[in-house]
Amino acid sequence: MSNKEFPSKKHTQKKGSRSRKVIVLGGSGFVGSQVVPLLISRGYMPVIIDLNTPKYETSAHAIVADTRNNWNEEISNQDRHTLTRPLAYINLAGVSIGGKFTPERKRLIHDSRVETTRRMGEFFEEQMYRPEVLVQASAVGYYGDAHDTILNESSKKGKGFLSDVVSAWEQEARHIEKHYGVRTVILRQGHIIGTGGYLARLLPIYRKGLGGALGDGQQFLPWIHADDLIEYYLESIQNERIRGVYNMISSEAVRQKYFSQQLARVLKKPHVLRIPVWAMRMMYGELADEMIKSQRINPSRIDEFEYESVLNNVTEAIEYSIE
Repeated sequence: MSNKEFPSKKHTQKKGSRSRKVIVLGGSGFVGSQVVPLLISRGYMPVIIDLNTPKYETSAHAIVADTRNNWNEEISNQDRHTLTRPLAYINLAGVSIGGKFTPERKRLIHDSRVETTRRMGEFFEEQMYRPEVLVQASAVGYYGDAHDTILNESSKKGKGFLSDVVSAWEQEARHIEKHYGVRTVILRQGHIIGTGGYLARLLPIYRKGLGGALGDGQQFLPWIHADDLIEYYLESIQNERIRGVYNMISSEAVRQKYFSQQLARVLKKPHVLRIPVWAMRMMYGELADEMIKSQRINPSRIDEFEYESVLNNVTEAIEYSIE
């Protein structure tokens, strides 16, 4: 999380709550590096499972394993014992979608999400490994390109590679809920603004004064600040009324051009470029078509949480995130 003081907010920490075990798949990534310290600060005992060891300092136990494979073969007996009787799983597993969509890259994007979640479900066949709640990361890529249509959690799946991946990812989580009776929360995340992730990929470009609109820049860009997002992850564990699919985005709908202008303004850099779609396709291939998809999303169920987002203004969110 940022070193800056986060604005006043409320959370759902219960008085007298005791330390509980929370398994965090993909806990070495950007969101994991925010979630794990929060869990520790609130009295939980996170255990990380990831292909890579965490690059951030943490007291959490970390298990290095390729979760796309059979967990009983990938994880040692001693580490499997560490995973017994968990309160919750937070599934953040999945490689970054950045980079050109080669067949190999697309397979990795799919398998790191879908196969990992399927293997997790197989692992839950033994009841001692089964959690009370699964908090499943997902993405607004589920909706595909909807132009200016207002979407909510009940809107239909869109078209395209990422939409197909996200749908299959969620189906594996729903299978766990149906087959084992595990309370399941699916959080469809927008672009995550914070000290890493989406913003970190943009900053080197914008600091050189090379930022600009993608295509005509009129596509809606759903977003959420990382510090708000991780509070929703925590409450998803604590609040037994929370289940099903939730759009994890700010209530402020912005177009990509406006977001780009605000980022350039905060950095005191020019914003004069426009990157045509044909040039994006030359650089990124199929990924370019995903980058210009428009998703005007309403987080219609987010009021079911007790926690209320603090950073709902995109300019403030950017300012807060940049050191």
